[in-house]
Amino acid sequence: LSDAYKEGTLVPLMKRSVFQQDVGEWVSVLPRFSPRFAEDTFIELDNFDPNDVVPPSCSCCTGIAFYPGSLRRAFSFGDHEFFTPWILVMSEERGLLAQVDFLLRHDADSILSMDYVTRYSTLDEPAEHLHINFRWESVDEEDRWLGQLVLLLGGLLSTAFLVASLRESRNTTS
Repeated sequence: LSDAYKEGTLVPLMKRSVFQQDVGEWVSVLPRFSPRFAEDTFIELDNFDPNDVVPPSCSCCTGIAFYPGSLRRAFSFGDHEFFTPWILVMSEERGLLAQVDFLLRHDADSILSMDYVTRYSTLDEPAEHLHINFRWESVDEEDRWLGQLVLLLGGLLSTAFLVASLRESRNTTS
């Protein structure tokens, strides 16, 4: 788990792109586009241009049209502890990526989990902006403790059931 954050601290955000078969390296996102611990943030990127997210090693892509589904992006939070899978930037079925909503759950000083939802505009009416929302949800320490207790008890009950089943199967085969 990411730890040692204070409210308002910059959370490391990395991005990675793939264009056709060319996978780029992880690159740090500028601080003004990165989330701050426990502070909801809305970012609007104007004039989304596919050439801005093509991996630098892919010189063949400059100035050419890309094919739907060939450009994807992934994000990493908190020193590579939380990842998104590859997110389509454009596809014929979904359209053009218009919005990404990240939900980051945290306790007093650490990130506990990350979820995300994407929204697309149609290719007939492509979005002029890419909106990125970072929303934070506080997880009460007591809720976290109870959740761990439930997992522990569930594991113990499963183990007891497995042991009882094994004993029963031995008695039946003997």
